[in-house]
Amino acid sequence: MIDRVQKRFGQLTSRAEQISESIRNKNVSGLDVDKWYANVDSLFYQIFPSDFPHRVKFSRDAGAYDEPDLVFYYRLAVFEAARDDYENGFLFDLKALVNAEVFSDELEQAEYFLQGNHRVPAAVVSGTVLEATLRALCDRNGIEKATSVNRMNDDLTKAAVYNKMMHDQIQAWAKIRNSAAHGYPDEFNDIQVKLMIDGIRDFITRQMT
Repeated sequence: MIDRVQKRFGQLTSRAEQISESIRNKNVSGLDVDKWYANVDSLFYQIFPSDFPHRVKFSRDAGAYDEPDLVFYYRLAVFEAARDDYENGFLFDLKALVNAEVFSDELEQAEYFLQGNHRVPAAVVSGTVLEATLRALCDRNGIEKATSVNRMNDDLTKAAVYNKMMHDQIQAWAKIRNSAAHGYPDEFNDIQVKLMIDGIRDFITRQMT
């Protein structure tokens, strides 16, 4: 059973790498992605209880993201974490230690991914938090919400919600998030993502409390 599961993890990892390459080349097939989701869900059903964090995160929480590419990278990170825990025998220890509070804060979730050497989903998740924060600030200040982070950032700066230095920092964070979401992980590193997570947390504390 263990050898069969490990083999299946390997097969699905290879498929995920092919999908990632297709996303970078902008010729991804939605059917291939959906098949991968179904295969991973089936594997998780066989080896994890229904309330196990990896299974819950893969099946339910990805719905928080609107863009298909972001959903894929989010689920890929969960899949990789599950494979690592399974192959290293951490499942039972993890079940005892991890509960819903670990993911109650989206930035904690981003840190969780980063600590597991998954900087791409960490950048995507923290960037999504940043976008949601900017939308909330637009609402609070009576500014029409735009479709892009850069436009909201410009409008909030013009309204003097924060200064030009903060504006430039947000642009830098948005660039990291976009690089992550569009398959360019070599354009940023773990340290930059860590600084991004910490900076966004501080930004939220100052602007939203």
